[in-house]
Amino acid sequence: MFSKSRKNNLNGDNKLDVAVGALKRVLEVTKEASVVLPPLQAVVGSVLVVVDLAQKVKTNSENIASLTVYMSKLNDMLQNAIPKPCPEPVMQRVDRLQRSLEKIADDARKAGNQKWYTKGTSVDNNSDSVSDCLRAITWSINDFIVGGIMAIELAVDNVRLDMQQVREDIKWAAAKVDVVRDHVDNLSNAIKMGADSIPVPFHVPGARHDQDGSRRICEENTRVDTLNAIRQWIQFEEHNTSDSGPGLLDRQRVFWISGVAGSGKSTVAQTMAQWCHSQGVLGASFFCSRDVAERSNVKRIFPTIAYQLGAQHMDFKAEVGNVLRADPDVQTTLPSFQLQHLIVDPLPSIKNDRSLVVIIDALDECNDEESTSAIINALSLHVSRLTPLKFLITSRPVQNITGGFRVTGLINYTQHVILHEIQSTRDDIQIYLTRALRQTGDLYNLAVTWPSQMDIDTLVEKSHDLFIFAATAVKFISDRHTSDPIRQLQSLLHAEFPVRLSSAFRDLDRLYLQVLQTAFPEFEFPHNMAANSRLRLILGTLVMSRDQFTPKALEALLELDAGSVRSSLTQIQSLIVLPSSETEVIKIIHPSIHDFLIDKNRCIDSHFFVNAKIHHTVMALRCLQTLRLMLREDICRINDYSKLNTEVHWAYHVQHAEIHEELLKMLEGFAFAYMHKWLEALSIIGAVGDAIEALTSARRALLKHPLPKSSAPELFYDCHRIVQQFFSGISASCFQIYVGIVSFCPTRIRFRDVYQPQVRQTPIVLTGLRSSWSPCLGIVEGQHGIVNVVAFAPNGKYIASGSEHKTVRLWDAQTGVHLNTLHGHSGEVNAVIFSPDGRHLLSASDDKSIIIWNPVTGQLLLKLTTDMAITKAAYSSQLKCIACIGKTSHCDILMWEVGDTNQPLTSSTFTTTHQAPLSAIAFSRAGSFLFSGSEDHSCMVWEAVNRTCLHTFRHSSAVHSIETSLDDEIVACGCADGSIVLWRLEEGTQLRVLAGHTDRSTCLSFSPDGETLASGSADFTIRLWQVASGSCIGILHGHSERVFGLQYSPDASRLCSCGADDTIRIWDTEDAEGYKLLVNAIDSVKPSRRTKAPLTRLLKGAAPKPKSDLGHHSKVIRAVTFSPNGDLIATGSWDYTVRLWQTSTGECVRCLEGHTHLVATLSFSATGKRLASGGNGWSDDEDKTVRAWDVNNGVCLATLTGHTKGIWQVAFRHDEEQLISCSHDGSIRRWNLNPFSTEILYQGVEHIFCMAMSSDDSLVIFGASMVPYGKERFHHFMGLLDARSKTLLWKVYPDQGRFHSLSFSSDGTRAISGTNRHIVALWDTSFRAVSSHSSDQKLLQQIQTDAPIDDVAFSGDETYILANSSYHIIPDECLPRSITHQVVPSPTLYLDRGWIWCASPSRRRLCWIPTDFRPVESRPMIFKGRVAFLGYIVAFGTQHGSLVVADFSGFMKQ
Repeated sequence: MFSKSRKNNLNGDNKLDVAVGALKRVLEVTKEASVVLPPLQAVVGSVLVVVDLAQKVKTNSENIASLTVYMSKLNDMLQNAIPKPCPEPVMQRVDRLQRSLEKIADDARKAGNQKWYTKGTSVDNNSDSVSDCLRAITWSINDFIVGGIMAIELAVDNVRLDMQQVREDIKWAAAKVDVVRDHVDNLSNAIKMGADSIPVPFHVPGARHDQDGSRRICEENTRVDTLNAIRQWIQFEEHNTSDSGPGLLDRQRVFWISGVAGSGKSTVAQTMAQWCHSQGVLGASFFCSRDVAERSNVKRIFPTIAYQLGAQHMDFKAEVGNVLRADPDVQTTLPSFQLQHLIVDPLPSIKNDRSLVVIIDALDECNDEESTSAIINALSLHVSRLTPLKFLITSRPVQNITGGFRVTGLINYTQHVILHEIQSTRDDIQIYLTRALRQTGDLYNLAVTWPSQMDIDTLVEKSHDLFIFAATAVKFISDRHTSDPIRQLQSLLHAEFPVRLSSAFRDLDRLYLQVLQTAFPEFEFPHNMAANSRLRLILGTLVMSRDQFTPKALEALLELDAGSVRSSLTQIQSLIVLPSSETEVIKIIHPSIHDFLIDKNRCIDSHFFVNAKIHHTVMALRCLQTLRLMLREDICRINDYSKLNTEVHWAYHVQHAEIHEELLKMLEGFAFAYMHKWLEALSIIGAVGDAIEALTSARRALLKHPLPKSSAPELFYDCHRIVQQFFSGISASCFQIYVGIVSFCPTRIRFRDVYQPQVRQTPIVLTGLRSSWSPCLGIVEGQHGIVNVVAFAPNGKYIASGSEHKTVRLWDAQTGVHLNTLHGHSGEVNAVIFSPDGRHLLSASDDKSIIIWNPVTGQLLLKLTTDMAITKAAYSSQLKCIACIGKTSHCDILMWEVGDTNQPLTSSTFTTTHQAPLSAIAFSRAGSFLFSGSEDHSCMVWEAVNRTCLHTFRHSSAVHSIETSLDDEIVACGCADGSIVLWRLEEGTQLRVLAGHTDRSTCLSFSPDGETLASGSADFTIRLWQVASGSCIGILHGHSERVFGLQYSPDASRLCSCGADDTIRIWDTEDAEGYKLLVNAIDSVKPSRRTKAPLTRLLKGAAPKPKSDLGHHSKVIRAVTFSPNGDLIATGSWDYTVRLWQTSTGECVRCLEGHTHLVATLSFSATGKRLASGGNGWSDDEDKTVRAWDVNNGVCLATLTGHTKGIWQVAFRHDEEQLISCSHDGSIRRWNLNPFSTEILYQGVEHIFCMAMSSDDSLVIFGASMVPYGKERFHHFMGLLDARSKTLLWKVYPDQGRFHSLSFSSDGTRAISGTNRHIVALWDTSFRAVSSHSSDQKLLQQIQTDAPIDDVAFSGDETYILANSSYHIIPDECLPRSITHQVVPSPTLYLDRGWIWCASPSRRRLCWIPTDFRPVESRPMIFKGRVAFLGYIVAFGTQHGSLVVADFSGFMKQ
C-alpha cells in the first residue's frame, strides 16, 4: 500500500527523471554492445540530443519509457543475434538507421537553436514536437530490430513490391490458386442457379475422411481391442433383439477416444471411417486441423455434417433446404442451434434401419474458447434425439472437452476409451515396429536378424506408448535419401542430447531433433547460413500458416527459387509429407511437430527453432502481397449486382507479428486499395463475420507500436464499422460492397474519401448522413417487442436479452446475428444474468419463475417457481444465492440458495424494513452485501449472510436502480427524479449527486476499471459520468423511447443497451486510435491523435438542435410525402413539427410549427401550394387539430378543430379549398377553408385508422375497428362512403385484421387495402350493394404476405399493387376498368426487410439499407414510419429524426 501511494504521488518531473535515468543506463549498454557495428555508436548520440530536449520541456516520460524498451531490445539483438561477419543486409539497415536518427537529431538541434522550448512558447506544442522526435526514433529502432532479425534468421530483406514480377513468379499455376479459383467458380455457379435449387449449408470438402491421401490406417493386428469395441458399439442395435429395454450400449450414442498427442487417435478414426464407408454406415466425417482455418472453425462442423448427410439422403437434404430458406443465418449461429435445426429436426426424414456413424476427429484442434466445448454441449442437449446417428469423437484430453463430457452429463451416454492407457498399446507398437522394420530390411537385403529384438524393445521403450514416435522412427530409419537403415537406427538408439531436454515428450523431441540434425549437419558451419535461413523460413511458414501449400505455391509466396522447397525438405520426409505431384499440398505429419519447433525449451538447436513473431511478420507480408495480386472486383464474374451469394489470415499474422516499415507500407497499401475487394471475397466464402475480428486485431496490433503518421488504423476502423453496419447486406450479397456501403458512410471519414472514386455509380444519398461515425456500432435486428434487459457474457462474445415476448435471446456481440432463442417463460422476462464463468444464464419473469440455462446449448437446466411476478433479480456467485423482488412482494425479498443445479435448493423470504414497495435489488461484487431500493426514497445495505442492516441511504425520490463499482467501494443509486447518487459503501456517506437526466434513472453500469458510470433513463438517453469528478463526459443519443437496460462489455470496449423502442444497441467506447470514445451528440468529430489528454476523451459536437432549426427532426418521423411535382418532401414527427425539404438537394427549407402533439398524417393539395397536417393527440389537452399551411411562406392558413380524438389521415380535395380527415373518434369530416365550415360525412362508435378518396372526390373508403357490445375482441371492417350524399354504400368484415392503408385506382373502380395481419386485398368499388356485410362479391384478390402492411398504392400504370414491403401483379380480369390497352411498366421501388427493390420493368434487388437509416418498423402503428417513393427516389424518416433521401436513378442506368 505504501509503495502504491508513493508511486501515485510522483510528480511529472520525478517521473521524467526516472525515465531519462533508465534510458541513459540502457544507452550505456548500447554503446558497449555496438562495438561490433561502429556506425551504431552514433545512434546513442542522436538519441541523447532528443532526450536532452525532452528534459527541458519536462514532459514525455511515457514516450521515453517506450524508447527505453526498444533500446533494450536493440541491446539484446546486438549481444546475441548478430553473427560474425555481419550480413550485408544488416549492414545496410545499420546505415539506414544511422542516417534516419541523425536527421531526427539534426531537426531537433535546429529547433533547439530557435529556442522553441523557451518561455513564451506553448508547452503543448513543445511537448508534441519532442513527442514526434521520440516516436520517430522509437519507430526507426523498431524497424531496424525487426528487419534485422528477419535478415539474419530468415535471409528475408525488403518485400518485393513489383507486382508484375510477383505475378510472373506465381504464374497462376500454384495449386493453391487453382483451389481458390475452383472454389470461386463453384460458388459462382451456385449463385447463378437461382432460387429454384435446394440451398445447401456452407461446408468444408477437405474435412472428409477421403480427402487426404496422407492419412494412415491401423496396421494389421494392431489396435484390435479398440477397433472391435467401436464396431460392437456401432452394430449393437442390429444384433440386440432383447425386449428387456435399452441397455448401456443402447444409450451410448457417443464413442469418445481421448489420448495425448501422438497416441494414434486420428489413425483409429481414419481406419473406422474407411470401414464404415465400406459397410454403408458412414453418415459423415469431419477431420479437424488447426493448420487449415476452415477445419478449425467450430461453426463449420455441423453444417458440413448436414451437407454430407444430405448428399446421401435427398429427403433430409430437402428438409435442410427448407430451414436455410427460412433462416439463412442459421449457419452462423451457435453450434447447438445448428445441430438442432440442420441435423436433429430433419433427422426423421432419414428412414434407416441401421445406425449411421458421424466421425469427428481431433476436436481439440478447433478454435473453441468456451469453458465447455460447444460441440460437446450441443450433443448433450440433443443426445436423446440423435437416432439413427452415432458420433465417434477423438480428441486430446483438454479441459473444455473432458470437463464438457462430465459437466453436461454426456459422459452418461458415452463409451470412453483413453488410448494411451490401453495395455495393448505397447504390444501394438512392437508389432508395428517389427513388421515395418522387417520390410525395410527386406528392401535393403539385410540379414533376417536385423533389427535385433533388443533394438525393437529399446524403440518401444522410447516411444512411451506414442504411435507417432514409432511412425516417425520408421520413416527416419527407412529414409531412401540416406539408404543406410543400419546407421540410421544406430544413430537413433545412441544419440546424446543436452540435459535441457526435459519436457514430457523428451524422447519424441530427441527424435525430431535427431531427424533434423542428421539431415542438416552442415548447418554448424557459417557458410551454410543461407541454406539454414531458407529452411527456417520454409518450416516456419508451414507450422505458422493457417493454410496448406503446394511446393510451387510456397515458393511463390516466399519468393524462393524454383525447386528450393523440395531441395530443402527432401531430407526430412520423416517429419514432412512432400508430395510427388505439383497439385498436392505439403503436410506436417503431426501437430506435435508444430509444438516442438516453436518452443525454445524443446527445440534446443537454434538452427531449427522457429521464432513465431518473426515468422508471423513474414507471413503477414506475404499474405498481403498475394491478396493485392489476386483480389479484383466481381471475382466470380457474376456481373449481376442483384444476386445473392450463397480470407483473413493476414490479420491473424499481423496480430502476432512484429510491425516494421515494410509491413506497415504493405498494410497501408492494402488499406487504401484492396479492402473492398477483400470484403467481396469474404462475402463469397461466407466469412464476413471474421472481418470484424481481423480488422480489430490488426488495428490494435498497429496501435501497440510507435507508428509514424499512418492512416491504416483509421481505415481499418472505418472498414470495421462498415462491416458491422452492413453485415447482413454484405453477407447476403457480395456486390453491396460496391453499390451500397460508400453511399451510406459518414461524409467525413477517411474510407469514403479513399474508396468513393474506386466504386461504380452508387445511389446518391442526399440527406440523412452523419459527418462522422456515431458511437452506436449497430442495432440488433430480429428483436420484436420491448426489450427489458440485456447482459454481456463474461467472454464478451455474446449478449443475452429478455423481452416482453416471453423469451430469452442470444446474440453475437460483434455482428448482432441471432444465435439462439430460449423458450420456457410464459410472461415478460425482466432479468438476465450470466454466471461469472459464463456456463450458466439466469432469467426471471412475470410468470413467477426463475430459469437457469446453459447459454451455449440453450438447455433449460433448472426452473424455480415463486408466488410473485418477478420484476428484478440479482445473483451472487460467491454466496451462490439469487435474490428477487416482484410486483406483489411489497417489502419482501425472496432468496434462493443455489448449489449444483442437480441438488435440492432452499428458499426463504427476507422482510425488509422499507416503508414502501421495493423497486431495486443488487448484490455487491464480492457478495458480502445486499442492496434494496424502495419507493420510500431509500436504499438499504444489508449484510448478505445474517441480513442485518448496515446503512440506510436517503434520497429525494424512489430508488429504481442500484450498481456497485468493481472494488465495492462506491454504490450508485438511480432515482425517479433522474438523479444518481454515489455513496461510499464502507463509511455509508454520500460522495456526490450526478444530475442531468430529466426522467427516472432506470439502469446503471460501472466500467470494469471503475472510472466511468453509464446511466440509462426514461428520457431516452444514456449518460456517461466520470466517477472521480462527477462530471457528465458524454451523452449517447439514439434510443427513441425509454432505456431499460445497459451493461459494459468485460473489456470496456463496448456498451450494450435496450429499451421500450424495441431495440438493442451496441455502442463503441473506443475510437479508431484505441482511446475511449465518449460522444456528446449524434454527429461528432474525432479527436486528434496528438491531443494531450487522459484516455477518457470528450468528442465535442453539436448538441441536439432546437426543433425550430432548419435541420433534422429531434424525434421519430411518422409521416413522409412528396409534393405532386416532386420538388418538395414534407415530414411530420413526434417532435410536433412539420418540415419541408428540397428533393433535389435534401436541404430542409422550412419548419412549420404549431402542432402540440404527434403529426401523424400529411397531404399536399393537387397544385402543391398547400399542405394539410393532422395532430394525433389523445387526452383532452393534446392536439387533435387539422392544420392547413401555405407551402411558399410557411404560414398556417387555418387550424381546424372538431375531432375529439387523434387524427389518422387527412387529404385535400381537388379544389384545394376542401379537405377531409378521419379520426380515432369514429368520424370522417369534410372541411371548407374559405369560408370556414365543417360537416361530418360519417360518424360511428368505432376507431377509423385509414381512408382514401377517389380522384373525382365522390367516394371515400375507410378502415375501422370496434369492440361490439358484450364482446372482448376487436372487429375490423371496411366501409365505402358516398361523399356527396354522405351515404354508407357498403360495409364488409373480411377477417383480415386491422386496416392500416387504403388506395383508390384513378378511375375509382378498384381499391387496395393493407392490414396488420400481412394481407393485401384488391376490391371492386364499383359494386353498390348497400349495407352488404359479405365481401365475396367485392373482394377480387387477396394476398398473404410475410410482413404487416402499412402502405399500399397502385403502380403508375395500375397493373400491379405496391405495398411497403412487396409488390403483386394484378390479374388481367381484375384490372381497373379504365385500363383497356397494353401499358408500359413504370419504374417503381419498394422497401422489403432492409432491401430497396425495383419492381419494374424487372424485379431486382438494388441496395441494402443499414438498420439505423430505416424507418421504424417493429413498433406499434402510431410510431411506425412511412416510406415515400417518386420514380427512382425514395424518402423515409428514421427513429432518431433524420430524413433519408436516396436517388437510385443513376444506379438504375447501369
